[in-house]
Amino acid sequence: MKISASDITSYKYCPRSYFREKVLKLVRPPNEQQVRGSLVHNIYSYFFANKVYERKDYLEWFVDEGINRIINKENERISKLNLSKTILKDDLFLAVNRVINAFKEGRIQIPREVEKRIENEEFVAISDAIFSDSPDNNGFVLGEVKLGYNLERVKLQLAVATIIYEGLGQSIKGAKVIDAYKWQEIPIEINDSVKEEVYRIRAEILKLWETKEVPECICGRCD
Repeated sequence: MKISASDITSYKYCPRSYFREKVLKLVRPPNEQQVRGSLVHNIYSYFFANKVYERKDYLEWFVDEGINRIINKENERISKLNLSKTILKDDLFLAVNRVINAFKEGRIQIPREVEKRIENEEFVAISDAIFSDSPDNNGFVLGEVKLGYNLERVKLQLAVATIIYEGLGQSIKGAKVIDAYKWQEIPIEINDSVKEEVYRIRAEILKLWETKEVPECICGRCD
């Protein structure tokens, strides 16, 4: 059974919450923070995947129609939460301009790839951003875009991607969070103890799926 990076972080947040959502299929309703995080995440991906920074004509289109397309992708969750698309569009317009300024000022770098699915026999993950560490592309730095984050869970998420890449023979030179509030890159250390915790959580998840025993709640919100 392949365990995803989101499985690892969800279980870390609360084993019982993970059990209810993944095993019992009791999905939590969306919240505004999740929607806003997804929207800003897509701003980053569009900006670099389409090389908006190189094309003034495309930038003008992106600021108008591109933002509408990003919002429309979240129509279902936006409707459920009764959020104002006008307000969201205004916020994303500001986010686009902050991304542009951050790029011009060198606070965020051009990734080699964005939104890449990676997997091995044990894990699966989506790398938000992959950066080349050297001109010959022999080493990579992994990045995660976050609109607010818990450092421990982000480390686990990046550790899963690191484990997968290293298992595939790739050299991972570092990891970082792309802070989508300040639009700057923050280095994160992924050491052996973080990787060991990933494997410990994986073992607990596999046992949970086998026994179906209701685990402890540690978030204080499951009830």
